[in-house]
Amino acid sequence: EISLAELKAGLEKNLKMELSETRVKMLMHDFDKTGDGTLKLEEFVTVEQFRNKLDALARDEKAQALQAKRAAQQEEEASKFLQARLDMINDRAPTTQDKLISVLPYLFPLLDGLQFARFLVLENPDNPISGIIALSYALYRSIPFGGFIAFFALSFLSGNPTINRLIRYNMQQAIFLDIALFFPGLIAAVFSIVG
Repeated sequence: EISLAELKAGLEKNLKMELSETRVKMLMHDFDKTGDGTLKLEEFVTVEQFRNKLDALARDEKAQALQAKRAAQQEEEASKFLQARLDMINDRAPTTQDKLISVLPYLFPLLDGLQFARFLVLENPDNPISGIIALSYALYRSIPFGGFIAFFALSFLSGNPTINRLIRYNMQQAIFLDIALFFPGLIAAVFSIVG
């Protein structure tokens, strides 16, 4: 019977190299058919077979280390990519400029809803705000398919993560408001046809 310590000492002497106890345990596990922790005479093999098994174990360890290194590199690259994506998303506090720009999308539902309040504009021609609104409405309606263009522009821009969150939010709200204004316009059109 050869114990683990004896196997380690004998292999180190014959192979002229220092072996770790873990590798010797692996060898013992591979060649110990009975599983009693010792090598019997019928289980003993040549030194060359031990050397081949040690080489195979070394190759396996190198392959596992290389695989672990590649996995770590892939994980690091994925982490960097995710961090870059997070850095691209503009969820910072809005600046004064962002706050001013975030009001502009509401012009879209305001101009589309002006058809219901045109009487207020027409009855107050001396009011400068009414004049500005009337001019804006005239410019907006002079653009062919201006409503569709504005709708798709706001839809596209509200999905752009580099634009500040407040502006994106206000763009989406302006779209919802304009969609809500579609139904009163539809009802008014039906009544004008019927009546």
